[in-house]
Amino acid sequence: KDCASSWAIASVEALEGQLKRKTGILTPLSSQQLVDCTGDRECVENPVSVAFDYIKEYGVESQEDYPFTGKMVVGGSRQETLDPGFVLLGTR
Repeated sequence: KDCASSWAIASVEALEGQLKRKTGILTPLSSQQLVDCTGDRECVENPVSVAFDYIKEYGVESQEDYPFTGKMVVGGSRQETLDPGFVLLGTR
């Protein structure tokens, strides 16, 4: 079954909003990394939770460093970010 990537887009947009609120800077994050590295998660129950679990463990790259292509690369091109600096979930 082919599933859309809206779950990944919604996940990074939620995190982008929280980062902007905390830092005052909007940093576009990579939904493509989530699609590539976690697979067709819209096909499972609660894909956003899966996305946040992935981000907590591996971090997430910027949209500029890992741009959206609209196609899933099976297995992902990278399983871990080069700069896992965006792991602010669960703070305050």
